[in-house]
Amino acid sequence: MFFHLGDCHGCSNFFGILFFVVFESPTLCASAVSRILAGFEYNQSTKQSFYYIRNIPGAIKGDWVIAYHDDVVVGAREWTGGITDIPVMGDDGEKYSSDYIDNNNAPTFKLYQEKTGKLIDLYGIVPDFSNNTVHILDEMFN
Repeated sequence: MFFHLGDCHGCSNFFGILFFVVFESPTLCASAVSRILAGFEYNQSTKQSFYYIRNIPGAIKGDWVIAYHDDVVVGAREWTGGITDIPVMGDDGEKYSSDYIDNNNAPTFKLYQEKTGKLIDLYGIVPDFSNNTVHILDEMFN
């Protein structure tokens, strides 16, 4: 695996650090990908937003956070026990994403407890979906 850190002082209207990761081994790359929870599959869309959740009281490692638009699963991620990113897929005009979320609508989240099979509604302040954005949610409650 190759890592590169660089600054962005040549970029206009952007300040920060660039971080590149290049996987040299396909097996290493495949092992870095999250597993998919059966029954909560979704298609990857070209319109995406990421919601980072810092805390869910009562959630344990191995639980899952599922993102919904109406009753349609639009993203999911295994809870890591700390800040976890949940991808949310938007409607990009293709047939596979026709029921996915649109701009100016907020996704809803549920906690799936893998050990018990319970699906629990989560509540909190959730910003509206907007393509290519990152949102940080301090806490979600059930």
